[in-house]
Amino acid sequence: MTFELGHVMTNRAVIGTVCGVLLMAACTNESTNPRSGTVSLRVVHGVSWASNIRIDMSGVAVGTSIAYKESTGYVSAAASGTLEVKYAISGTVLLSQDMDFAVDDAFTVVVIGSPGDMMLGVAADTAFIPATGQVKLRVIHSASELPDVDILLTQPGVGSPFRLLFPFQLGTVSQYQQGDPGRYIVELREPGTLAELGSVAIDLNQGQVRTVIVLDGAGGSPDFLVLDDRA
Repeated sequence: MTFELGHVMTNRAVIGTVCGVLLMAACTNESTNPRSGTVSLRVVHGVSWASNIRIDMSGVAVGTSIAYKESTGYVSAAASGTLEVKYAISGTVLLSQDMDFAVDDAFTVVVIGSPGDMMLGVAADTAFIPATGQVKLRVIHSASELPDVDILLTQPGVGSPFRLLFPFQLGTVSQYQQGDPGRYIVELREPGTLAELGSVAIDLNQGQVRTVIVLDGAGGSPDFLVLDDRA
């Protein structure tokens, strides 16, 4: 599964597939048939070079001063309209894109990219409810400076990791992995050599659901943001 990536410079939407799974279109650059209604929307600041940003959806604030590696949390927003990313202090518009979400669903939008080529990565937050006594976890690749990687996941009580996705490309969203409560370790490794590029450990209690977002860190190394999908 992949993000739908909307490039502000090219003004087009790109949809990709992984393992034959296609992300239901969640945004578009053409709002010829705007629909009324609302969605649960959270926006993540994923560009390490930018100071605090403001997010507006059709002129209504979704988040007023979001720092890098922070999320707005889920808020109610219009299902169709124009999403703008601005610097929080100066009000300078960094990105503006028409969006068209499925009404009543929940979505995670990650602001990613380099200066002059910013993008919105959109993931539908569905199929996240775990079975009784279980947990769920997924991973999103939003590090625009990071090459394709292999992603490995170690589950509690299991000594060795398994390859969750390979290659793990920019914009890729893994399926939710369900398992027992305990410590999960997400590792990023270089394809071929399998040299470790970074890792993060997440302790999950029963019923908890997490999204791990891979972001650009200092010096080209990856950084991680862990979000609560049940909040």
